[in-house]
Amino acid sequence: MNKRMLIAAVALGFVLVACGRETYDTLDVGGSTTPTPRATSTPKATTTPAASATPVATATAAGAAATQAPSGEVPKAAEGQINRPKAGRYVYDLSGEATNPLNPSAPPEKFAEGAQTTSSISHQGNVTTDESTTSEQAGRTVSKTRWESTKVSLLSISIDTQAGTFSCTFDPPLVILHIPIKAEKFPTQILKGDGNACNGKVDITVEGRENVKDAMGRSWSTWRVKVRQEVNSDQLTTTTDETRWFSPDLGAQVRSQATQNGTYSGLNFASKSNTVLRSRP
Repeated sequence: MNKRMLIAAVALGFVLVACGRETYDTLDVGGSTTPTPRATSTPKATTTPAASATPVATATAAGAAATQAPSGEVPKAAEGQINRPKAGRYVYDLSGEATNPLNPSAPPEKFAEGAQTTSSISHQGNVTTDESTTSEQAGRTVSKTRWESTKVSLLSISIDTQAGTFSCTFDPPLVILHIPIKAEKFPTQILKGDGNACNGKVDITVEGRENVKDAMGRSWSTWRVKVRQEVNSDQLTTTTDETRWFSPDLGAQVRSQATQNGTYSGLNFASKSNTVLRSRP
């Protein structure tokens, strides 16, 4: 199992909101500091500079309503509300490291220079689909969230990896954000549903507001969200601690950090990852 296969095997992270989760490597936190984004990252596909974003819809208590903004700007979400993410591609710089369980005496292996993750967002009614890939592994992650006037819920997740497919259609769906958004600790949610990744629990704490910068140097007003996930799936067991800096204006995260520990087929592994938004629709 090389590094890329390991990363694929431990990709059982869940979505904060539509653009919030790609694979484990694309969105995580757990450390107390935010790393400096790589200035030398090379996009794996053509991307659009951050300044070229166009307006998105705003989720309000009355439902989603169009909000206009000057060309090149992102509309500001009303206090406590969340803009639904605009359909299109979101690209994140990725950095971090992972151990190799087949060689426990070796130091952690760093991710490739210029590594990135790409999240492709689409909408159908009030359901948003996020299809994500990363340059560090084969496969993809597909998640579906439902946007309502008072909450955002995770309906399902499917992760295709070299180690197999891990999936769950949650019943009941996991509540991942309340609208209006505010500082709060969610009750522990037990994973239940149909699939081989439906055993575990998730704890979410919305801590407070914080301004952070993306990879292009633009500052965003965000909510800092802590997520702890424990997942048991056949031969795979993982515990992930994440911090996500979520922008209500974008409806997506700007930064993330995470640490993850687990076992796969009885072999121990550990991983750290950081992401920072480089481009968006």
